[in-house]
Amino acid sequence: KMVFCTECGTKHADGTKFCCECGTKLKIPDKAPSPKAPAPVQKKNPTSPARSKFLTSNNKPKPSGNYTGDGKAMPSYRGVSTASVEQKKEVKKPGWTPPVKKGVKNVVGSTMLTGHEKWAYYNIKLVCKARGRGITELKNALPMDKAGFVHFRIDAENVGNTGKGIITTANIILQWKGPNSPTMQKVRCNGSLQSALDKLEPNKGYIEVLGLKNLTTENIYDRWRPGSGSKVIDD
Repeated sequence: KMVFCTECGTKHADGTKFCCECGTKLKIPDKAPSPKAPAPVQKKNPTSPARSKFLTSNNKPKPSGNYTGDGKAMPSYRGVSTASVEQKKEVKKPGWTPPVKKGVKNVVGSTMLTGHEKWAYYNIKLVCKARGRGITELKNALPMDKAGFVHFRIDAENVGNTGKGIITTANIILQWKGPNSPTMQKVRCNGSLQSALDKLEPNKGYIEVLGLKNLTTENIYDRWRPGSGSKVIDD
């Protein structure tokens, strides 16, 4: 580049500070700023927090859709993913002993009595042998040659003149003595009665059942209700 003196116009080589003819200080032109390089484009990290919820434990991207915590796709209906995966309900088979509360020795048998006429049948050792709902199912489950106990739920209105529309829920112990059960088993059943009242809780007392012919919900309530006389249902 050549630098010109502003006074006499003499040419000078680039870098000369004073004019060799008149001695005037030369003005060095400003350098044009160099263009800035474009900023590098940052690639999105697939493991960034914004996308981590769409990745599996081995950082492999999932396809679109709704997922549970175990990585399994939830079933969809008409293109819309469901909110949860339906879990299979655990079904307990007859022959199980009711669970025991922590710190309490009593056996709890009321967990399955969730509605009117729900029942559970126990042998004299208080092992649950059957359960169901309704008198018909109960009659089919009661053994004619054995003794035991039935935890039976009743939902009744205006019990003890409490008032119309007021529902009382009562779990009642039915002391079952099959017509063909041996005498010794009936004696053992009598000996286990207090244990059944203590362990099959909550309950509001017991009645004795000696046959199936007159075993109805109405008769159970009639024998149990306050002020009733006989506490026995027989044939």
